[in-house]
Amino acid sequence: MNSEVRLAVSFRMQLQGIILISISLVIFKLYLTGNMAFIMAPKMMTFVLFAFIVLLLLGMYRLFRSNKEEMADCYCLSVDSHKSSWKEYPVYGVFLASIILSFVTEDFQLNAASLANRGIISSVSPDFANEVLLSEIYNEETKRITVNDDNYFKVMQAMNSELDQLIGVSIQIQGFIYRESEFNDDEAVIARQSMTCCVADSSVYGYMLEGEVQKLPTGEWYDLEGTIQKRSMDGNMMPVISISSINKIERPQEVFLYE
Repeated sequence: MNSEVRLAVSFRMQLQGIILISISLVIFKLYLTGNMAFIMAPKMMTFVLFAFIVLLLLGMYRLFRSNKEEMADCYCLSVDSHKSSWKEYPVYGVFLASIILSFVTEDFQLNAASLANRGIISSVSPDFANEVLLSEIYNEETKRITVNDDNYFKVMQAMNSELDQLIGVSIQIQGFIYRESEFNDDEAVIARQSMTCCVADSSVYGYMLEGEVQKLPTGEWYDLEGTIQKRSMDGNMMPVISISSINKIERPQEVFLYE
């Protein structure tokens, strides 16, 4: 093999090694900054860290072996050495551009426009459709239902299965204002995002609001108090929260619910 071909092969191997190491560093950066929580559910973190270690080791191995003649010779025998390699470089460029973008991007959350295309879910999936006792979610001392990350799906199940018993009950809930593209100006939802494994399977759960919602910006977070009501929507009876008070809050550190 001539030196020119060996040099080209060695360069490609080094570039591949740099890309593998860079991807592992992106994973490490997301993990350290906490932004991985916007992409992966906590139960997937073990696999993410495993991928980080494997990619790092593979990249280092690729760099280490790129200058070994026997490795370059072996690699060249598996490809067409006479074929021009410049056509491969745009593919590497796509990887490098994505890596650079990952390092400079700070906000990894879906914006309001992206969420609007996902649709709202106002009932739980079969996995959560277990019988919920009202005593589990109703606080006798405060005479209200206080929704939090731990009981969010229990409250949703109860509000759909025992709605008649909950009419007029006070409820406190935090979430962001959500609107679908076909909503009218006086329609809005108090919502939370839920994730099973990763952001690709995330869903938006929430309740229709009743009250002066026109001035509530989409995507902003609020602490809301109101009463549970029942309204007919598209021929179905659904729970609605009638607003009694609402206060704007900062976006919480943990924005997702995990199924």
